[in-house]
Amino acid sequence: MLALGSLVIGTDEVEDESDDGQAAPENGGDEPPMHEGGGSLLDNLEMMDPPEVIETGSDGDDVLSGSPGPDAIDALAGHDLVEGGAGDDTLGGGEGDDTLDGQEGADALAGDAGDDLLYGGNGNDELLGGDGADILYGGAGDDALHGRDGDDLLRGDAGADLLYGGAGNDTLDGDDDATDHLVGGTGDDDILMGVGDVALGGAGADLFTLAATADAAQILDFDADEDSLVILYEPTSDGAEPEVELRTNPDDPTLTDILLDGEPVLTLPTEAAPHAADIVLLAETGGPTAAT
Repeated sequence: MLALGSLVIGTDEVEDESDDGQAAPENGGDEPPMHEGGGSLLDNLEMMDPPEVIETGSDGDDVLSGSPGPDAIDALAGHDLVEGGAGDDTLGGGEGDDTLDGQEGADALAGDAGDDLLYGGNGNDELLGGDGADILYGGAGDDALHGRDGDDLLRGDAGADLLYGGAGNDTLDGDDDATDHLVGGTGDDDILMGVGDVALGGAGADLFTLAATADAAQILDFDADEDSLVILYEPTSDGAEPEVELRTNPDDPTLTDILLDGEPVLTLPTEAAPHAADIVLLAETGGPTAAT
């Protein structure tokens, strides 16, 4: 486990089984496996290997680089650039608009206050944006991204990722190469779903955009009164739109499946399922049309 300032990062699995047997984000979707703790940035730091570099920046604009091994770097205040290098690194930006790049290894990055840019790089990384409008890129690997306060952009990239927007109007994109868990949190969020993804919008009027794939995705808390659903599809040579059908899930009557041309692409709660006419179809090379 890593303790990184107000962030405590554990090794819990990012998915669990909900009461209905569906895969769900850890803790029912309220929080990912990150939670608040105490202490300053480098207090209670625990790593599998002792860090080769423990470096502290200044209150100015710093450029800090790690070693080929595991590093712990606290940039403090200012608009800082911090690169971890190879190894399992722990990087803290402090106050200011910071850029943190974990690069190789399983890294833990915390932006703190300010509009921060965080790159996980290769490896199973954990990223915390903090206060401000942050941009978080997980990179290759199974990553956990937490935007916290502010209107954040989170992109998991390659791997099976956990994205949690937190407070604010966030954009979450798990990419479409593996099963991701996407939790919008409080605010009007844009949630982009791909292969087998599981999404929980949370409070607010959320927009779910689904890239229809062979592996059906899941929305755990769709609210037909305020949420919106867009389904992307690949256009055919004749320009025909796919046929949309809603049917009760054969294994669980509390769930509804949405099918395109007979193939299930999405499962969501029956009690809040949208009408077919409220689903927007969008050809990936064309404009939106309402399903009929």
